[in-house]
Amino acid sequence: MTTAAVGSIGKAEENFVLTLADADAFRTWVGAADQAAAKNRIHLEGLPPPDDGHTYTLAELQAVRPYAMFFTRTWNLEQDAGGGPFGYGAPHGTISCAFVQDVPSAIANHPGEVGRRFINTIDGIVVDMKGLSGDAGYLAIRRIAVPEPWWRSTKEELATEGDVQAVELLFEY
Repeated sequence: MTTAAVGSIGKAEENFVLTLADADAFRTWVGAADQAAAKNRIHLEGLPPPDDGHTYTLAELQAVRPYAMFFTRTWNLEQDAGGGPFGYGAPHGTISCAFVQDVPSAIANHPGEVGRRFINTIDGIVVDMKGLSGDAGYLAIRRIAVPEPWWRSTKEELATEGDVQAVELLFEY
C-alpha cells in the first residue's frame, strides 16, 4: 500500500499488516526473510493485476502464492453512555483474511494430510499473532474465528487455478 492511513479503519488495517508481517510463522510460510518481504505477500482487497492486466495464467497464480488477502468486514464506533457529543469509545471491528497456498504435490493424494499440515501452519501464524497482539504498533486482537471450513480447489478448477487450498480467519479488534 502506498497511501497512508488517515483514520481508525486504515490504522487498524496497517496494524493488522504489521502484526501478520512480524509473525515468524507467516514469514516462514511465505518464505520472507524480513518484514518488507512478508508485506509483499499480504494484499488488501485483491491481488495485484496480472501481467496482461486482464487474466492470470496458472503460472502467475502459482508465483503469487502463498499469500494473505484481507479486507475490513465490520467497523464500529459507539457513543459511551452519558459521554456527551465527544464520548465515544475505541473503534472496533473485524478484519477478514484469507490464507491461500498451493497444495504440496507430495501429499496431494492424501486429503487428511493436506488439511492437517495446512491447519498446523495456520495455527502457528495465529499463535504468533496472539503473541504480538496489543503491543505498540500491532493490532489488539480480541477474538479470532474461522467462519467456514478450509477449502480446496475442485477438479474443474485445477487446469486454471491449480491445486489450491485456503481458509478465512476473522480477526476482531
